[in-house]
Parts: sequence; C-alpha cells; structure tokens
Amino acid sequence: MELRGIESLGEALNPTSEKKQGSGFAEVLNQGIEALNQSQIKSRDLGQRLAAGEDLELHDVMIAGQEAQIAMRLTMQLRNQALEAYREIMRMPV
Repeated sequence: MELRGIESLGEALNPTSEKKQGSGFAEVLNQGIEALNQSQIKSRDLGQRLAAGEDLELHDVMIAGQEAQIAMRLTMQLRNQALEAYREIMRMPV
C-alpha cells in the first residue's frame, strides 16, 4: 500500500498563492440595487408615457409595474433577513 502526501496542502498554507477573484458581497449588493433601480425607472417611465398619450400596450405597462413591485418586495425581504441575521450575531455571547 503506497501512501502519498497531500500535494495541494502547500498552496493552501501559502498566503501568497493566488486566490480566485470573485465578486464580493458589496458588489453583488450594488448590482442588485442597481437592477431594482432600473426596474423602478422603467416602470415609472412607461406609466408616464402611457399617461401622456403615447401608443403603448397597457399590458406592457402593467407588467413593468408588477416586475418593479416584486423586485422591491424581494429587496425588502433580503434586507430584513440580513438585518435579522446581524441582530442574531450581535446577541451571541462571546
């Protein structure tokens, strides 16, 4: 029976080894907020254009409004969950 050492252990212990560059939490959060903002702007714009008399399909305006509303609800739920997780961590005894 032949025993071989762990070859990648040196890389794991070496602090100078290159790590995969991924998007951080702040970047993902900013992208989500930007997407929410864009959906809100699109919904408002379509509503204003329809009210001004432009030839738009009503269902397109309603769909954009519902998408913006759902995105806002999702964002609020994510915020509430993150806040609750933070509060739970703060309550932990050290």
